[in-house]
Amino acid sequence: MKNLIKLLTTISILSVISLSSSPIFAQKHAKKASSKNSFQSSNYSTLNSIKEAGDWKFGADFGMTLDSRSTSITGTTDPIFIMLGSLSGFSPFVNLYADYSIAKTIGLQTKVCWDYSSVSASKDVIENGVKLNTKLGAHVGTIGISFSIRYDVLQNLFFTAGPSMNFAIGNTTATTDIKILTQGKTFADGSQVARAETQESGSSKPAFGLEIGGGYRITLSNTIDLVPRATFQLFPSMGSETSFPDGGQASTSTATRFQFSCGLMIGL
Repeated sequence: MKNLIKLLTTISILSVISLSSSPIFAQKHAKKASSKNSFQSSNYSTLNSIKEAGDWKFGADFGMTLDSRSTSITGTTDPIFIMLGSLSGFSPFVNLYADYSIAKTIGLQTKVCWDYSSVSASKDVIENGVKLNTKLGAHVGTIGISFSIRYDVLQNLFFTAGPSMNFAIGNTTATTDIKILTQGKTFADGSQVARAETQESGSSKPAFGLEIGGGYRITLSNTIDLVPRATFQLFPSMGSETSFPDGGQASTSTATRFQFSCGLMIGL
């Protein structure tokens, strides 16, 4: 009798082992485990989303702007005035911005930018048989304000897009540098270089445009990221129409700006 009970117990144990090794049994338990893991993963993802939505981050960065201005010049043959049709230059800028997450991968970003805009053009001309190099420049401080939607393409890679406005602060400094290139020729004072500088009141009328950009967050700690970024801005209408002494005219300018920067983003 004891041997029979022992045999039946052994058969039962072997049956359970055999059943657990069978494909059907394994599939049932795999489904249960998958369902449990899926539920846990879903809960974790939801908790992450809830945690990240509503987060505030603040940042500051420093960089350089490549500024290009294109202006239609008509009614003049003066090479100096024609030079105003295409101006470009590099200038430093500082950004301060705030970022608010409205979802796990979507946020709103507001940015204030101070930029010392500096554009110029240079050209060799011949006047009365004398070869001259003429350089025109315009320098002015500007404030830019942008409102963008941020979208995270990857965990650390994001893109932004939105409207932007820009206006001058203080005075615009216009400079003209003329250098005589012909040997043996000088100005009346004996020098070969002449410089003229004028101050013009800055306009408070803002220029409106579009800004798109992107950046990459490099994690330094739980709350601090290093963020290199690049931004493109387009302002289809800047400045106002201007008349020249010889009857020529300059229309409003179209400005394009490429900004490259690196800074820190701090989460609260």
